[in-house]
Amino acid sequence: MVAAELQGHKLNGQDRLLIRTKTAMVLGAKQRHRQRMKSPPYQWRKPDKLRR
Repeated sequence: MVAAELQGHKLNGQDRLLIRTKTAMVLGAKQRHRQRMKSPPYQWRKPDKLRR
């Protein structure tokens, strides 16, 4: 936001909200990706007993 203001752009509340939400979405996606890459590979195992 500071960079936009330094370039002479005026940001209204809607623009600021859009920037905040997009940034939060990108950071969340990066965190989820990092977590997926860190986790061990999934290995399916057949259940011991049938649940009835």
